[in-house]
Amino acid sequence: MSLSSNATKVRIESKSPSVLVGDKMGMEQPIYTPRLLRVYDVLILQLVAGGIFRCSRRRLIRHYRENIQKRHLDCGVGTGFFIEQTADAAGLETLCLLDLNRNSLDEAARRLAAFDPVVCQHNLLAPLPTDLGTFSRSE
Repeated sequence: MSLSSNATKVRIESKSPSVLVGDKMGMEQPIYTPRLLRVYDVLILQLVAGGIFRCSRRRLIRHYRENIQKRHLDCGVGTGFFIEQTADAAGLETLCLLDLNRNSLDEAARRLAAFDPVVCQHNLLAPLPTDLGTFSRSE
């Protein structure tokens, strides 16, 4: 994967991801602490998604499987659970994780280290860095 020199890119030792730091435009979401992320999959994916929104984890995995691309941008990464469940089926070649919260990015990057993700800490309400390239369903 090539990124232009317009972004600040740092390659950290071995299994650590590439890091791009974008326009944060404010505070990170302080609720997503490492402690919360340890129970995130159960709390959010089972209790909130399944119990409150009536959307089963199986249905969410199916949605990801139907939409993941070889060159995939995941925005709002949580813990990386859904990518982990579906990436092999997609023949994933390039994975970019984008989130404002550093803790979520670190957890997802750790979980998905086998896919050598590019990690971009960025506010999704700001224009995306052009350095990331393009991501399309038509690929």
